[in-house]
Amino acid sequence: MKEGIIIGQNTISVQLEFTVEEYDRVHGIFEIAVEQSLDIPESVWKVYIDTEIQLNEIDRAKKPYDRLLEKSKHVKIWSNYAEFERIIIVDFWLKFEMSTGNK
Repeated sequence: MKEGIIIGQNTISVQLEFTVEEYDRVHGIFEIAVEQSLDIPESVWKVYIDTEIQLNEIDRAKKPYDRLLEKSKHVKIWSNYAEFERIIIVDFWLKFEMSTGNK
């Protein structure tokens, strides 16, 4: 992870916290960042969501996605969310198939 979060003129880097595996702190930094402004750039949300997915925190990734969808009606966000949901369903199905021996 090499991203930082820009809030006004300040840059908060989550890289150090990520590197030392302080994932709750990474989550907290993102929460602070997305609450700073209603006009916050969608790229901050994307890094936040992507980080949660990278950490395999699917439930945590879904929550900021839901909040972002309330703030923005941009078609690309909805498209990305649909792909995110599709991946969750496919992953669930594959795990189900593996657990039942594909009977």
